[in-house]
Amino acid sequence: MKNLFKAIFVILGTIVGAGFATGQEIYLFFGKYGVLGKAALVLSGIIFGLLIFKTFSFIQKNEIDSYGVFVEKVFKKRKSFLTNTISIIVVLFLGVCFIIMCSGMGAYFNQELKIPNWVGATIMCIVASGIVVSKNNGIVKLNEVAMPFLIIIILIISFASKR
Repeated sequence: MKNLFKAIFVILGTIVGAGFATGQEIYLFFGKYGVLGKAALVLSGIIFGLLIFKTFSFIQKNEIDSYGVFVEKVFKKRKSFLTNTISIIVVLFLGVCFIIMCSGMGAYFNQELKIPNWVGATIMCIVASGIVVSKNNGIVKLNEVAMPFLIIIILIISFASKR
């Protein structure tokens, strides 16, 4: 059960923490459309949950322990042009996301604390690099602490809101 919550917190941390679905975006995509928007939100959640479940089932069934093995098993090929291309695209995407995350933190530090952009970006770069170097343990530990705290804060704000 503890491992289940770890997995849930990592998934939530990835979606919310990485900025793929902030409250503002959820409102823009679903909230302002009333009942139909809420139904679409529930349907999206179900589809997303099923995709995660199928992915985890596939990983467990095939005893996959790395991203490279995952891509090879999905496309049933070893080191083909397709698997190499997908790997390059993923690495480029992750690199761009890392740069955006660091520059976003730099902009945030500048906006809120009047600290130069490069200081915030450097701090984020060092923290994120430290987490990446610690492999999955750092990501899991960070989400174990941050996500319950974030959920509590969201619930407090939601219940305290007049809307």
